[in-house]
Amino acid sequence: MAPVPRPGPRLRRPHSTSPIRCGCPRFFTPSRTRTAYDASSCPCRRAGRESWPASRRPPGAHVIANDGGLLGAPVEVEEFSLTPGERAEFIVTFAPGEQVVLRTAGNGVDIGEGDFDLLKLIAAKDLKPAPDVPARLAPLTPITAPAGARVRRFRLSGHDAINGKEMDMARIDEVVPAGAVEIWEIENNVYSHNFHIHEVAFQVLEMDGSPPPAYAAGYKDTVYVPAKSVVRLAVQFGDFIDPASPYMYHCHILRHEDSGMMGQFVIVAPGTESQVSLTIPTHTGH
Repeated sequence: MAPVPRPGPRLRRPHSTSPIRCGCPRFFTPSRTRTAYDASSCPCRRAGRESWPASRRPPGAHVIANDGGLLGAPVEVEEFSLTPGERAEFIVTFAPGEQVVLRTAGNGVDIGEGDFDLLKLIAAKDLKPAPDVPARLAPLTPITAPAGARVRRFRLSGHDAINGKEMDMARIDEVVPAGAVEIWEIENNVYSHNFHIHEVAFQVLEMDGSPPPAYAAGYKDTVYVPAKSVVRLAVQFGDFIDPASPYMYHCHILRHEDSGMMGQFVIVAPGTESQVSLTIPTHTGH
């Protein structure tokens, strides 16, 4: 299957190592971001990193964490996807005095906003050597759904509904037993969206039949859902129960969630799901 054009950061060649936390503002539409040499300062401005002799080629950028914390191991990247609400931490290396631009590019993604510069980084003239990025970062226990696990399906249509329903603060859409691990399938019938679930951790199992990129293999709470695709998640729910205080799931593109592309779920004691009211009182004046 051909790779899907992806929004997010593209990092290019970034000598001392610096951690940078990159969080996409919620009002940004998805785009692909890359770090490239500033033409005025790059000694190889006529050639890409791949043209450097192997003995002189600096290490690339490494993604070390995403939404839910550290990855199991660093992932070297030239580019990576980052949609609204997703988070990433990455480490890049700089030569003394080097200037690097973090740049986003629309890359043909249907809701992209074109190409523009996000951030210019100027390294100090004197840098101290830094240790290598560890080969292992944190133990990651896979989120594994048991045999016969509940499968919930969510259909995204247009920009204002999930499963054909706009958000209603008085309505409970899903009731989940505490501590459950479930499979959630997100089917997108239209243009690009993403999907965020409150108060859970999940791992992406498939993106339209293919495994997720290695940098997206950790614990997450937000996932990119490309146009005309299906994304499958293994979702781990917590143990705190409250049948009257719902959590939300929604597209994290601001104009979509504001238009009603959102639903609500509650976490309840196992075995009491059928006893829970699917309506709750709403409060005004806030």
